[in-house]
Amino acid sequence: MYPIVNEASLLLDAAETEVFEKTCLAVGGKPFMGVLASVAVCLREAGGPGVYRGLMPVSERGRGAWTDSVGWFVNTMPIEFDASPGRDFAQVMASVRAGFSEMIGHVDVPFVRAWELLAPEEFAARAWPYPVNFFSYIDMRRCRGAERHDEWRPATHVWSARANGACSWFQRDTDGMHMNSLYVDTPAARRTMGDFQEALRQTVQDVTRSGGFRRPIALTAPRRAARTPLDVAAYARRG
Repeated sequence: MYPIVNEASLLLDAAETEVFEKTCLAVGGKPFMGVLASVAVCLREAGGPGVYRGLMPVSERGRGAWTDSVGWFVNTMPIEFDASPGRDFAQVMASVRAGFSEMIGHVDVPFVRAWELLAPEEFAARAWPYPVNFFSYIDMRRCRGAERHDEWRPATHVWSARANGACSWFQRDTDGMHMNSLYVDTPAARRTMGDFQEALRQTVQDVTRSGGFRRPIALTAPRRAARTPLDVAAYARRG
């Protein structure tokens, strides 16, 4: 476990985000699907697999009796889709949509219980020992009281003392699309996350300007000294 860094960066401004949304809708998707597709392509270009596999938090609050309740109404679900080389934006988006539909079909399965049954030894451990892709997206404009955010100036507080990987949260608000990342404070992780953030920013901007993935995105290969523990940040969860 390492000390952590918490960084926030802007991927798209408000006007670019509007165009990005229209581009996603034009191929039958939604903005979060477009961001997820872009993350998958960037991870693939960094040396990851052509098939994206990760975890995704899903709100279970609904629009009924629990709407005004305070609590954590979230389940975590696995998602899988094809982002292999040669597939264009529309094809990857179709895969994301199919993967999301399959995931939602199992939303009633409690993640924590499934985790306990499938991996009891790791479940009891202090920290998950393997790198995991974790994708989280929220449109802050839909939060209760969003019309008064300029007046209230709300802030998101993300805290962790130590970690063994990297997490990213994607948030849309009236200013645009943002990426907030928490990752281990090592030179290798800083290089990897810096390269990833820039590659992702370029990718979503390409989608906005051209309607698709314009070119392969090259990331700096992860580096580590011999006979040292693997810095998992290079392949750890990013949301």
